[in-house]
Amino acid sequence: MTYINIMNYDVWGASANPGPNAPLGNLCGTSKQPQASAQAALAQWKAAGFPASKILLGLPLYGYVSQSTRNVLTGSLLPSSDMLLLQNTEAPSVSEPAGGGASDATPSTEAKPDAEAVDSESQAPVPIPDTDMHFLDGAHARPTELKTAAANANLQSWWGQQIPFSAIVQSGALVKRADGSYGEGGGFTRGWDNCSGTPYLFNTSQQTVVTYDDTSSLASKAVFAKQSGMAGCFTWSLDQDDGLTLQNVIRTNLGK
Repeated sequence: MTYINIMNYDVWGASANPGPNAPLGNLCGTSKQPQASAQAALAQWKAAGFPASKILLGLPLYGYVSQSTRNVLTGSLLPSSDMLLLQNTEAPSVSEPAGGGASDATPSTEAKPDAEAVDSESQAPVPIPDTDMHFLDGAHARPTELKTAAANANLQSWWGQQIPFSAIVQSGALVKRADGSYGEGGGFTRGWDNCSGTPYLFNTSQQTVVTYDDTSSLASKAVFAKQSGMAGCFTWSLDQDDGLTLQNVIRTNLGK
């Protein structure tokens, strides 16, 4: 074979208890699907004798919209039966690269975790873009002023469905910053799931949670692919991008 594509997405879909669509890894060591992540997939293929240099890591440019009042993700901790995609519970666990320590997901500083969230001090957060992960043209991106956002974004018509990243932006729930990253808008709050290394949005008054990937999580995954000696990344799909913003982030962090 010339190469293989790892489709590292659809690990979790829309659910009343939302979980990550495309985990970087089992970063808290508590996932009931420990083999369903970028880190675990690479480890399994390498253990089977397939070289990392012939493996491409798949990255989603879409997410899922759930009808839920959650403000933290529990999917990386305890899947519900309807979303457990890997049914073989007898499968041996896979040894993964070290990545974290605690047992649940915590939102970003904007979010107010509920009683099931774990103290963030006990967790080892997933790296987000800094000096080694770049947004556009090699610039070290940091938060800047947001552009004017929609006063009230509403994604309830998307309940139970996949949603393109571009549609999240068009709704006003995400707002593009001057540095090329994206912040919350339209009444939504952005959280970060330390257990999977992915962001999410929630609006409890609208009973809406969006699990997706953005510049931060995609940069982390591209860096992982590069540092692991993988051949590169591919996406599903180009037409779901906000222009070429996400593609540029991935390419930059692959050193392209």
